[in-house]
Amino acid sequence: MEKYTYQAKDEVGAPFRGEVAGDSLRDAVQELRQRGWYVTKIERVHSSELAVGGRWPWRRIKQREIVLLCRQLAAMLSAGLPLMETMKILQGQMQNSVLQRALANVVRQIESGTSLTAALQMENQVFPRTMVYMIAAGEASGTLDVVLNRLAAYLERDYKAAEKLLSVMLYPLILLLMTVLVVGFILCFVLPIFVTLFANLQATLPLPTRILLRLSDWLLAYWWLGLLLLGLVIWGGEKLYALPRYRLFWDGFLLRLPVLGDLLYKTAAMRISSTLAVLLRSGMVIDEAVGIVKDIATNARFVGSLQKAQQDLRRGYALSQTLAEGQLFDPLFLQLLTVGEATGELDVMLQKVTDFYEIDVAVLSERIGTLAEPLMILVLGVVVGTVVLSIALPIFDAMTAIH
Repeated sequence: MEKYTYQAKDEVGAPFRGEVAGDSLRDAVQELRQRGWYVTKIERVHSSELAVGGRWPWRRIKQREIVLLCRQLAAMLSAGLPLMETMKILQGQMQNSVLQRALANVVRQIESGTSLTAALQMENQVFPRTMVYMIAAGEASGTLDVVLNRLAAYLERDYKAAEKLLSVMLYPLILLLMTVLVVGFILCFVLPIFVTLFANLQATLPLPTRILLRLSDWLLAYWWLGLLLLGLVIWGGEKLYALPRYRLFWDGFLLRLPVLGDLLYKTAAMRISSTLAVLLRSGMVIDEAVGIVKDIATNARFVGSLQKAQQDLRRGYALSQTLAEGQLFDPLFLQLLTVGEATGELDVMLQKVTDFYEIDVAVLSERIGTLAEPLMILVLGVVVGTVVLSIALPIFDAMTAIH
């Protein structure tokens, strides 16, 4: 599924910009037309472009900065400060240059008579869609400060869940990288020192030693080819992942992994239920809320299920019914969803689902972290120990032969 930036006009002819996801340009245009908007310009966002802060990663806006912005905005509005004065104060104290420029543009738009929602939509590369839609609901209901506090709480929870998942994945990757670097150092700088010694032994070297010597010679002579092959693998993997069929296969494979797949599923389900709950509580209709959740989902299996759900909702189906047909969400999620629809408290039940998954994600993260640490240390020890033993074996054999 590709992302497209667009310029459009709403029902009253007010211009705004935004971002939409779709399998093709035609699907994206159709999605915008179904919302009642007139599209004036639309183009695909290339995967190399960063969604926030331009192309340079050090200029990206972190989610905790958006959380802090919502907290401060809510506090000042609750204290009775006018919106314009509040925005100018926030603009002046922002340290991130990208966020400061975005807020300056928002202030200029508000000064020209544009609403806060429309001004934020014009800076859609900085402010997340969830934030824009919730602020729109807050402006319409006159409870902007309440909605902002609710939004900050949601973004903070979402940020903590993403950081927890990143921490779980990062530790094994760091140890794996350290293993590769240590083995590479031994092969390129330590093993060549023993080559002359092995030649003087005039004995048949053990198979592991011969393999290491061949590998060391290859690395010293063709290290550039190894880097080129690694780059091609990464580039090819990125290109394949951009194709819908392969992305669907890979994302489904990740969800089927033991323990880690369970963590990925529950993290994604927690984000979906949390986002839906906060959007519905802000007064958004359910099909539009599902459309927003679909656009922020990262796993292709969930994106496909939510896309079908959005279409079925517009045909009159219940959310629990259409999600059950996809056979992706677990029975607990679907059962609480059914109860929420039957009682008219869907946002409350979705919040209960979020709380349940949050506990499970915390337990699974701790369990994976506990298991990964000794496992990766064991892998590091076995690999390095094998390399060292392969170097030491010929020396031990020579000493034994002398005695």
